[in-house]
Amino acid sequence: MPILHYNGEAIAGRTGETVLETLLNAGLDVKHACRSGRCKSCLLQCEDGRAPRVAQSGLHKNLAHQGYFLPCRCPVQRNMLISSPSTLTDFQPVTVTGKETLSPRVCRLHLRALRLLPYQAGQAVNLRRPGRPARLFALSSIPEAKADLEIQVEVRSGGELTPWLYEVAEEGAQLEMQGPEGYFFYLPGRPEQNMLLIGDGAAVGSLCAIVKSALIQGHTGTIVLYHGARKIQGLYLHSELKKLEEKHRNFHYFPCVSKDDFFDTLRQGQVADIALGDFLDLVGWRVFVSGSPDMVGSAKVQAYIAGANSEDILADPFDGCAFKRFPDPYTF
Repeated sequence: MPILHYNGEAIAGRTGETVLETLLNAGLDVKHACRSGRCKSCLLQCEDGRAPRVAQSGLHKNLAHQGYFLPCRCPVQRNMLISSPSTLTDFQPVTVTGKETLSPRVCRLHLRALRLLPYQAGQAVNLRRPGRPARLFALSSIPEAKADLEIQVEVRSGGELTPWLYEVAEEGAQLEMQGPEGYFFYLPGRPEQNMLLIGDGAAVGSLCAIVKSALIQGHTGTIVLYHGARKIQGLYLHSELKKLEEKHRNFHYFPCVSKDDFFDTLRQGQVADIALGDFLDLVGWRVFVSGSPDMVGSAKVQAYIAGANSEDILADPFDGCAFKRFPDPYTF
């Protein structure tokens, strides 16, 4: 008889039932709605990564890669170790091990966790000061470096945590972290596929990490990154990205400003309009878009119209919310 190990409980399964039916029949509170896989509200994770393919139909490939599956579509066939997204990781202590000012509004923080969970470049974590509200930050570190986690903090007006991190936090400061999570990352398997990355503000940190991770994993297709800022001071990774461009012949970087004076080496205008004006045919391309929600929403639609497959368009709106879950990547 198969045993389901769910959030620390062992439940005996019965042949003919789905995983969702088994959990509900055991009296467990599992979020669900349609029971047919359309709503995706019952999403769980198989922690050994061996979820049946039939239970991953309709999920983004990056979620399936992490072992996420739909229990309403998953027959009970074998022992499984499963968790709900809300309980995959509790908040754990993290220590600030380094801090670097990158611009008048952005700093880089290095964070060391007591137990570092596996992650992919571009995923996100929730951070908070003990007893305070949490906020979401994209990771700008790469797992291949086997170093501390890194985030790039942009000060937000009206915020509580970002001004404190930028102005007050010092090496040794204690925070609490939940995650990593999310499907916004590079998935190997098609090294020849061309990739377009578009971001504004501090979103460039996670996009830069995705580029580095792809190159380390041997990606051979063309990789093009557009970074947009209001003024030239906002292009705070300019030198780093230019060096990366010089080192890798298949990587190309285009800095863009929307409100500053024109410079010969910069593009003038809104970053998504410039990028998608340059690439009118994105058939076969993989597209990453991250930054302000309005820009991300517009760029997703334009990329889809330009021929990019919906599954190859990954979006991460930088709205500063906490406790991020998994937005439907096919919503346009």
